[in-house]
Amino acid sequence: MLTRLRQQFLLKIFGPGAGSFLAASAVGWLIDNAKKAFGENPETLDVSRLKPGESYLVTTRPPMSKAERKLQLSRDKLDQAIARQTRPNASTRKVATQLSKTQRKLSKAKPGSSRAQKYQARSDALGDKFDALTAPNIRVRSMQSARAELDLKLAEARVRSLASAKKPPRATTTKRFR
Repeated sequence: MLTRLRQQFLLKIFGPGAGSFLAASAVGWLIDNAKKAFGENPETLDVSRLKPGESYLVTTRPPMSKAERKLQLSRDKLDQAIARQTRPNASTRKVATQLSKTQRKLSKAKPGSSRAQKYQARSDALGDKFDALTAPNIRVRSMQSARAELDLKLAEARVRSLASAKKPPRATTTKRFR
């Protein structure tokens, strides 16, 4: 209906012919792209062919509750804090660079030579040092355990929310006034 009205309107403004067609196409294109940009397109969830007697149930998830939003926000903040704590610092990057150079030299050295043994020993030492630098400390481990607890609480809240959405609607009661 609106498409037809739009076409009639553009026809009256631009008149019949190629100009009207061009204007209608441009306006249609703009409207379609605006709908795409603002998310007004329907989303295809599934394409299924049902046989007679079969049924298909779609349950939509209700919007996040206040408790879920708070849990999600604290989980996101905790993720950011863990990322900050586990970000490699200058000494970690330096050891990683040294380890990479040593392993490159080891690959070029003749196997079994004294040079290869020296690079192998240095590579082992640098590898242990790199592992020690990148191992999570007590603070990061406590943050990770707190995040795991938050994940469980958030999952439980989502299950409760979905369970409340699956409840059948209550029967309406009618009252008769005499």
